[in-house]
Amino acid sequence: MEKSLNDIKALNANSDDRKATKEKSVALYEFVIPVYKKEYT
Repeated sequence: MEKSLNDIKALNANSDDRKATKEKSVALYEFVIPVYKKEYT
C-alpha cells in the first residue's frame, strides 16, 4: 500500500480534475494505511 501511495504522489497532476483526484487519493491512502497496519499486521 505504501508503494501505491508513493506511485500516486509521483503522478503528474496537469489539470484541475487530476489534481483534485490525486489529492483525494493521497488523503484516503494516508487515512487507510495506519488502520491497515494496526488491523492486519
